[in-house]
Amino acid sequence: MTHHDWKTRLARDGFAHIRHALSPADVEGLAALALQCVNDYAKSDDLFRTPNGVPLKLAYTLDKYPEFASLLGRAEVRNIVDELVPSGDSVLTWEDLLIKMPLEGGEVGAHQDIGLDPTPQTVHSLGISLHEDSDNPVYFLPGSHQLGPLTSDAVREIRRDCAHLFVPVLTQPGDIVIHNVHALHYSEPNTSDRPRATWYLEFRSLAALLERGPWDADWVYRRRAIWLHARQSQGDVVGDSEPNEVIEYLAGLRDGRSTLRVPHVTDTVRFDPTSPYYHFTAWNDDWKASKIATDGAHHVTITDERPLYPARFHSVEKFHEPGLAPVIDDSGAYHVTPDGRSAYAERYVRTFGFYEGRAAVHAREGWFHVLPDGRPLYGERYAWCGNFQEGRCPVRLPDGGYFHVTSDGSPAYSERYRYAGDFKDGHAVIQREDGKHTHIDAHGKPLHNRWFLDLDVYHKRHARARDSGGWHHMNMAGEPLYAARFADVEPFYNGQARVEGFDGSLSVINEIGRTLLSLRGPTQSPLEGLSGDMVGLWRTKTIHAAVKLGVFEELPASAERVGRRCGLHGANGARLLRALAELGLVRRDGRGVYHPTERGELLTRDHPLSLADAAGHWGEEAYGAWTVLERSLRTGVAGFEELHRCPFFEWVVNFPNNLRAYQTAMASYARHDYAGLADVVDFSGHAHLLDAGGGTGELAFALLRSYPGLSATVMDMPEVVELAAAPDELKARCSFVVGDLFRPWPVSSDAVVLARVLHDWPDNDALRILRRARQAMPRGGALYVVEMALDEDSGAGGLLDLHMLVMTGGSERTERQFGALLAQAGFEMLDVTGTESVSSVIRARAV
Repeated sequence: MTHHDWKTRLARDGFAHIRHALSPADVEGLAALALQCVNDYAKSDDLFRTPNGVPLKLAYTLDKYPEFASLLGRAEVRNIVDELVPSGDSVLTWEDLLIKMPLEGGEVGAHQDIGLDPTPQTVHSLGISLHEDSDNPVYFLPGSHQLGPLTSDAVREIRRDCAHLFVPVLTQPGDIVIHNVHALHYSEPNTSDRPRATWYLEFRSLAALLERGPWDADWVYRRRAIWLHARQSQGDVVGDSEPNEVIEYLAGLRDGRSTLRVPHVTDTVRFDPTSPYYHFTAWNDDWKASKIATDGAHHVTITDERPLYPARFHSVEKFHEPGLAPVIDDSGAYHVTPDGRSAYAERYVRTFGFYEGRAAVHAREGWFHVLPDGRPLYGERYAWCGNFQEGRCPVRLPDGGYFHVTSDGSPAYSERYRYAGDFKDGHAVIQREDGKHTHIDAHGKPLHNRWFLDLDVYHKRHARARDSGGWHHMNMAGEPLYAARFADVEPFYNGQARVEGFDGSLSVINEIGRTLLSLRGPTQSPLEGLSGDMVGLWRTKTIHAAVKLGVFEELPASAERVGRRCGLHGANGARLLRALAELGLVRRDGRGVYHPTERGELLTRDHPLSLADAAGHWGEEAYGAWTVLERSLRTGVAGFEELHRCPFFEWVVNFPNNLRAYQTAMASYARHDYAGLADVVDFSGHAHLLDAGGGTGELAFALLRSYPGLSATVMDMPEVVELAAAPDELKARCSFVVGDLFRPWPVSSDAVVLARVLHDWPDNDALRILRRARQAMPRGGALYVVEMALDEDSGAGGLLDLHMLVMTGGSERTERQFGALLAQAGFEMLDVTGTESVSSVIRARAV
């Protein structure tokens, strides 16, 4: 890139890539030193590490290796710096060596190098590449330097919204990348088997630094002398106009009286982590101006990273008011004062920060809160404690129930919930057993008694809420501010909020839901979205083929091995695995070996929740039935019955292998969906339960494990009962009996469950089943219907409803439709409770 080109691009994009600025031979030795320094300074605080101990950065490289000082003074570097700081009074204000170790090099998140800064000039940084970095480049956002200083929140938003606009800069050894320090950039973890080191140099004007800082004059003169010393070593001549202080320090560098180690951060300037910007502020010598050292074992001053105390711990957390920090050492977990001394004698499993003068601690006997002198706030012990906010704190009981305690540790109210969050502005979010959320006040009273799928605390009298339609904003009465629903919404800020549409679009709305500004169009056009829906068969058949070919049983393996072991033609193994990777079912490691993901493992036959047989069902029987959907819609006849000349359940019984595969698939779904059923509905009032049409018994097993005093009978067709067996620990309380849902049942019970049975049948047959259930129980008996309850106001469940039509001629139903059927069969519908799966529990009483 020519001189004109790189300066033009730097001004336009905020960064410029100068190729072959230095020859590979010039940097070869420095590349070796970049790796050698990890061992040379393994125990030095100058070698910064990631939280998990991986080397990341070496400070004061010039003071450690003369080879770096030699390269710094080379004409190629000097010429670039003189172009950046044309007054000729450049000062090297920063230099460090970023090291990305092979296979474990840490991530550097999106950031600006400097936010707020008093220097009245544009600041640039030079990155000299010591290794080829195509495997781990730096990504820049072109033009982002023109945005000026950005808060950390703004940086995160831009990184999220403009991820596709960041561009990688691929360098070779000896390349130099110059960037404006306001340009947003990041790099990902180095997972390649090659190292990547970059030497970063930052330059500013001497006159500008002396005029407005941020460092004092003595520091500036020392840093200027370092830069001139490097230039002199390569034949550059120092002019007579240099300040006397610079000349004196230069002489000291020549005769060894001075050092090349001049701290970047001093007693008069420091980085302020509490600021939303990266900037410098005055030094304050107390615990409020401290941070956790890079080794995670002690605290240091923010300015010069001077240890606050000599002790070292296994781990430390930051200080909180009134000046205490959680630490862990061989004796256990506790809190220390700013001088590193223990605040009290007790030791715990883990300790946390102080909030409102109280800290949560985890002891072997449970969780509770302590005061700054170590005294317990109360005598109770919990399964978990949160932090105090506004005089309230959420805690969890051993049985899983949540509630809030007051500032003295006493319960704030008597109710118990599935979850409870922090208080803000006098209100908190709680969740009940069915997963719905609402707001309560400090005394536990419902604020509006409206319930939502998800909910946030109030911010300036408005809260984010999600119902079946999506996210929206609501007022203090729980009422929506507008009719629209979104995929996501942010809290209002000065009367406006950013929202994301279901099509991926971003916009700004006001408090009545009116769009004020479009920030981004749909990420997928309507045509693309519809096209994606129309080719859903690709996914179904790809999964089916992979399971049928036995691909998942061969993993982990290379594409070649999979192709060979599964008998695939040519390179079709790689083609199939690529498609499975797109579906998120496999991943490819750096050695070219494919592994199943957590989702992909569900398609292995030995997984406890295996969906291998389900893949066969959806890819063959169900797939075929859906091919004649239009005929089923016209005639009302199940597509499966039309294709196979017999109803689905009759066909299954006639083919034992199909029956076994179908029951195995349904059992996997049942184990997943019914595992938490006892947490949603209370079955403790029953001594016996009849699970009619219960298949191989997974629902009954789940309830028996939750209720030791309960017994159960599972009724189904003889062919299904032959396949069923209760686990050894449940055999004494679980029996199987042959029965026909449409004929008198051989078992009576005061509690009957029909789980995903009625949706297999049209209304007339569903009514016959319900009447048989009524005959099998006394007046007042309890009926539990586990089914999807269709939402009359949305399309949720519509596709499953069509599936029941084409497979069995059955249907999904709304609460109102269930109520009508139950009334005709002699039941009174009591309530409908949602579960964590797609089903609800419809509770009814025999009348």
